[in-house]
Amino acid sequence: MTVAPILSGNVFNLFYGMVYDAHSIIGEDGERQCDRGLDCYRKAYLVTFVACLTALAISLASIWHEHSKTLNEAKGKDLEREA
Repeated sequence: MTVAPILSGNVFNLFYGMVYDAHSIIGEDGERQCDRGLDCYRKAYLVTFVACLTALAISLASIWHEHSKTLNEAKGKDLEREA
């Protein structure tokens, strides 16, 4: 859990840089500049949004799985007590 933010942070940082570089123009002084406004990062925002939805879906599926597992264990213990 502690390493995941480091990995994803670096990956998304590099991805944002690639998207910005693809939409920017290199000036005479060598500095990159993007005059497109939101379009400079639109693809990066879309990828980040999909990644967040995917993480949310995985989190909810994990919660549901653990809850189901806990309920099944509780039902098994109730059956043992009745026997």
